[in-house]
Amino acid sequence: LSRPVASVLLAADFDLYLLILAAGLAGMWWVPDPRFKVLAVMAVLLTMGVHVLANAIPRFHIPILPILCLYTGALAARRPGPVRRWQRWGGWATLALLAVIVAIGWQRSAGPALDALNRL
Repeated sequence: LSRPVASVLLAADFDLYLLILAAGLAGMWWVPDPRFKVLAVMAVLLTMGVHVLANAIPRFHIPILPILCLYTGALAARRPGPVRRWQRWGGWATLALLAVIVAIGWQRSAGPALDALNRL
């Protein structure tokens, strides 16, 4: 692939994953589903724990995408309804934490990522 095509594909992949991750995490807080939610949250936490311990290798994103997509779809299709105050605050706190993590990651990896693209 040429450098412009590769950079567009990498940016699109990252942006789409970030959108699904944010919507899926918000959906876990804001969509009522008490029986499945415990299993889904445990699977996401386990996968993210391995992801962090393994130095953030991107292949660990794939196993949680179906779970996040389920909650993303449920959040998008859901009618506005009552959400408990702690759930609302928990969802917004999770999204704020995700934004901080992404900002720190961009700050730390912008140089190496651009160097890698320049080598393509």
